[in-house]
Amino acid sequence: MERGFFRRITGYVKAVDSVNLFIREGETLGLKFPRLPPGLSSELENLELPPLANLNNPIDLVSLDAEHFGQVARLIDRYDIADIILISFGDPVAGGDDIVKHLAATLKAGLAVSYMGGGKEEARSRFSIQRAGIPVFPSPEKAMRGIAAVVWQTTYCRHRGSNDQR
Repeated sequence: MERGFFRRITGYVKAVDSVNLFIREGETLGLKFPRLPPGLSSELENLELPPLANLNNPIDLVSLDAEHFGQVARLIDRYDIADIILISFGDPVAGGDDIVKHLAATLKAGLAVSYMGGGKEEARSRFSIQRAGIPVFPSPEKAMRGIAAVVWQTTYCRHRGSNDQR
């Protein structure tokens, strides 16, 4: 399941710890997390991201700046390496809903959001993102399950369709 529609989730952009648990969940469900291309890695290093940011796949920004998420998602999309980009906000990010809605309108890749923060900003942002038709999950693990379900259904429908034509 490495190539094609909904088989690469390369662009997993997050701002919280426990990355390995989320990757393990996704891999268990058949999702792939390949290495980032060297050109993309170089461009990420040239961005003015926080010094503690991990620029491997998944990318861990350690940031509360919505534009950092936008810069990284646009770069991932420009390299055309992801079918779905999962943006995971660990804390409420001011303007996060605006950047997510802009990305959904401009990226070639699909977009999903995991929002684990709290408080009024998180509640407002979650509602705003959902109202724009972008899936929002309460945790990265649940996002992985939702994305994997879409992959499975797409694969099943394609396979079923090819059998119907025989």
